[in-house]
Amino acid sequence: MDVPDGGPENHSDSGGIPGRYRTVWQYLVRIKESKRKGVISMKITQTLNGKELTLSLEGCLDTATTPELKQVLSEKMDGIDSLILDFAALEYISSAGLRALLTAHMTMETKGGMKILHVNEEVMDSMKITGMSDVLNLEND
Repeated sequence: MDVPDGGPENHSDSGGIPGRYRTVWQYLVRIKESKRKGVISMKITQTLNGKELTLSLEGCLDTATTPELKQVLSEKMDGIDSLILDFAALEYISSAGLRALLTAHMTMETKGGMKILHVNEEVMDSMKITGMSDVLNLEND
């Protein structure tokens, strides 16, 4: 989907676009700008402390970047008892990202568990709308 120039990103307000749609518009604009600049839209930082793995996600967890998260998880899941996902720098999550979280949650449920830290308002809205906030262990400051 192409985001036309001259949309809400060029106005001080969001062009009258309702809240949750404004979020999608802003995301599409960010992706368009990232593609222009050649920027990767997600970075994963891994920290292994014994059998506890912490993944810090930065950027957007979407259809294009979810396979990277799934790859990291598939490589690390067997050797860990606890999974912590730090979303302090995660700006956006799509349904593909939510599915990956649900799969990880179901796998970790039989081990030590999974928790998600520092969920911002935009990502939390997606989780609430989909009901994922009732399923996943979310811990905010």
